[in-house]
Amino acid sequence: HPYTKEELVDEVVEVKIEEPENYDVVLTVPVTMSRTTVRHLSKLIHEYIISRIIGDWLGTPNAQAASVWLGKAEDAKTRINEVKNYRTRPQTRKISVL
Repeated sequence: HPYTKEELVDEVVEVKIEEPENYDVVLTVPVTMSRTTVRHLSKLIHEYIISRIIGDWLGTPNAQAASVWLGKAEDAKTRINEVKNYRTRPQTRKISVL
């Protein structure tokens, strides 16, 4: 123990990590956004998260596969932004007699 003033003691340290049963992502959207758009956005966000996690996980053992999954994540991110920015305000159509 040259760098400490305390003598090292052999002891077992038990680290117990508890995982939550669910991971919840809260999505706040305008009231005017349609349910179909919200469902589509939710699926795209899920796709992004899963692709990103798998890409990070494969990063060390298989860089080629990791780049494929990270590419999928970037595609999902692009589609999320497209859906999110598609319409910023509700559209109202004029009633026409013709």
